[in-house]
Amino acid sequence: MRCTQIFLLVILLISITNVNGQDRMCKCIDDKGIIVGYNNTGYQISMPSEDAGQYYNNGFMIGLFADVELSERFHVQPEFLYTMSFSNGLDFNTIAIPVIAKFFITDKVSLQAGPMFDVILDRTFMGNSGINFMAGVGVNITEGIAVTARYSQSLTSRGYTYRNESINYDFNYFQVGLAFRLWKKPGF
Repeated sequence: MRCTQIFLLVILLISITNVNGQDRMCKCIDDKGIIVGYNNTGYQISMPSEDAGQYYNNGFMIGLFADVELSERFHVQPEFLYTMSFSNGLDFNTIAIPVIAKFFITDKVSLQAGPMFDVILDRTFMGNSGINFMAGVGVNITEGIAVTARYSQSLTSRGYTYRNESINYDFNYFQVGLAFRLWKKPGF
């Protein structure tokens, strides 16, 4: 079931990034590219688990994005990210799909916010997906390179039953990345 959901989300992302509209002058999709960078996964496990507490794992992220211009100052950027975080023999592999609204306060600086759907791919937490709210800032360094810094807060608790007691845990992410625009729309 989880593989089907991931597959459908990938198809949705590909569909969104290939929408061109009927108007030849449409500047709907400005560019597409890749994002690479640092990822910190923070998670909190509730009592009565023997592992209750807060933990932080460092790692990396890599993914694809498409920038959709709705107006000069407002863009929407769907992304498809693979993240990996690890610490003390424990690692988390995650597929994350944020849909970021970008509001440009200057020509180069944007405030970013939006929902993020994630699916954890590891056996310990397998089958667990969640929704986070992500917010941050982006800076266009050049026409082809941007820097982003974002934090996401879990909106949904995940959990399992341990010794007939409910254990809840939340996943939050802090990411700093470089976005490389590789496919610029012609005539832009």
